[in-house]
Amino acid sequence: EGDDVEAVVAMMLNREHPDSVRITTSQGDGGVDILDRAAADDGGDVVYQVKRYAAPLSSSQKGKGAKSAKRLLHPDEGDPRWKDLNVTVWRLVTPWKPTPEAET
Repeated sequence: EGDDVEAVVAMMLNREHPDSVRITTSQGDGGVDILDRAAADDGGDVVYQVKRYAAPLSSSQKGKGAKSAKRLLHPDEGDPRWKDLNVTVWRLVTPWKPTPEAET
């Protein structure tokens, strides 16, 4: 299940990045599953969007991921709850092991 995947990923990320937090959804998470404030090399915020996709991404799934990233990277188009973020790194995390082409 998606919640299980997110919980496991959050635990692993919290071990590697002790300041990261898993975001509890109220009315959707606005594209932020795990947040690590000021953790990017440039001092920006790192956001992890976790999806349970266990197979190659479909066109629809790719589109949803791109839309989620765009909303966070362009705060005027996104969720007003995250307007104070300075997202400079956005990572899509899935349990699927991608091919080199998919990774690119």
